[in-house]
Amino acid sequence: MDGGSMKNIEAITAVSVGIGAVILAVAYISLMPFAIIWALNTLFNLGIPFDFWSWLSAFVLLGALKVKLTN
Repeated sequence: MDGGSMKNIEAITAVSVGIGAVILAVAYISLMPFAIIWALNTLFNLGIPFDFWSWLSAFVLLGALKVKLTN
């Protein structure tokens, strides 16, 4: 392979990693509120339903607590 091909492969790899990171971030952000609801239901037997409004309220709560993805 010549130098141009190698640079193309590196660029494609970098883009693929970036797209994968975005997909993981979206999955984390969308699934974390459900994990919070599940944990509260399991620990305290609250009976919170798994619906859009519960998800939205958990999402707002996480935002209010300023949960960070990194340290």
